[in-house]
Amino acid sequence: MRMKDLEDALQVAAAISGSVDHIVTRNTTDYRGSVIPALTPREFLRRFVAQT
Repeated sequence: MRMKDLEDALQVAAAISGSVDHIVTRNTTDYRGSVIPALTPREFLRRFVAQT
């Protein structure tokens, strides 16, 4: 995983450690290199509602 920003890299590391499916952020561009997909809050809610 190659991230430009240390805080973003720490968020990804925490997400990996927590076995999450997605990272929810308003700034998805910073997570393009992430092994865990990043979603905007709107996209997350859209997917969440579609599953219920």
